[in-house]
Amino acid sequence: MENQNLNILDEVNKGATMGMDAISYISEKVSDSEFKQVLDTEYDKYKKISERVNELYSNYTYECKSLNEVGEIVQEFINEYVKEK
Repeated sequence: MENQNLNILDEVNKGATMGMDAISYISEKVSDSEFKQVLDTEYDKYKKISERVNELYSNYTYECKSLNEVGEIVQEFINEYVKEK
């Protein structure tokens, strides 16, 4: 079960990292300041997700005791950022 939790955290982190990489790549080519601001906002959201996952890695044995708990934490984090839109 512990490996499953770490695999989920890895996948969430991979997704967030891919999002940041894609936005960085696109952002360099964008000249529209309004669109660039949207990209910067989305980049920050992915960065916060990645930072939270890294916090969970360091506290894994204390915070994440089940697959459901990891799922709830990720879902709560995603819901928080969907509201901001």
